[in-house]
Amino acid sequence: MVMMVAPVAAFVEHAQEGFTADETASDIERIRNSLYIVAAVTGGLLVIYIWHTNPRRRMDVAIRRRTVREQNQMDSLDDTFALPGDVGAGGDRFGPAGPGQSLDS
Repeated sequence: MVMMVAPVAAFVEHAQEGFTADETASDIERIRNSLYIVAAVTGGLLVIYIWHTNPRRRMDVAIRRRTVREQNQMDSLDDTFALPGDVGAGGDRFGPAGPGQSLDS
């Protein structure tokens, strides 16, 4: 217990004789500015959080993602399957040659 009391007593004596009004005012100004910065950052983060978790925005994002995902699936299916109407009347390199088409390429 003595070890704890001695440093504290020495600090109190040093603190009482070491401060002037100008130093105290500048310290208070620095601390107040730091608190303003912390409050501004916290307020900015709160605005971002509220915007990000807005239910209407989240629903719009979910609908947009679903639409893009469905379109990507449809595009991949279009590349995979060939419908009879897509083949055409003439032959191509994968199908039979039609009338008037040569087999020589």
